[in-house]
Amino acid sequence: MKTRFVAAVVATAFAVAGFAGTAHADGDNTLGPFGYNDLKLGQSEQAAVETGLLVDGEGDQVCRRYYFNPSEGSSSRASGVFISGLRGVTLIGGTSRMRTAEGITEGASLESLQRHYPQLVQDPDSEWIYLTPAPGNPSAKYRFVVYGDVVDSFVLELNDRASC
Repeated sequence: MKTRFVAAVVATAFAVAGFAGTAHADGDNTLGPFGYNDLKLGQSEQAAVETGLLVDGEGDQVCRRYYFNPSEGSSSRASGVFISGLRGVTLIGGTSRMRTAEGITEGASLESLQRHYPQLVQDPDSEWIYLTPAPGNPSAKYRFVVYGDVVDSFVLELNDRASC
């Protein structure tokens, strides 16, 4: 009886801490400078699909879009993971459960974004889009959509990402 009580207390503590129900044993929801968990920029479509993170592929051999498994969090239908037939994974859209390595999530303030990314610049063509190099990966950048001084969404993408 005592063992079951201790197990219940431990399970409750993990649930309160946010570890229960995560798709990954380590609970890491970081969209870092190279990718998200086993999903990496430049990775082939086959390797990306084999991560088990993606569902609902659509498109053609030139450019395919996948969505994250719902257990990874929600995102807009305009987002997703874009995979080029030639270059592999070119863009990884963040979800409601993800954060950057610097701790930025959906709902973060523009002030916090500017503080964490000193190289942040506003896109000259879109007043609501901000860009910054992905710290530690010279081949990638983060793109943040900001409305009302609040981060609405974000993606990690290759710098020279053409149409896909």
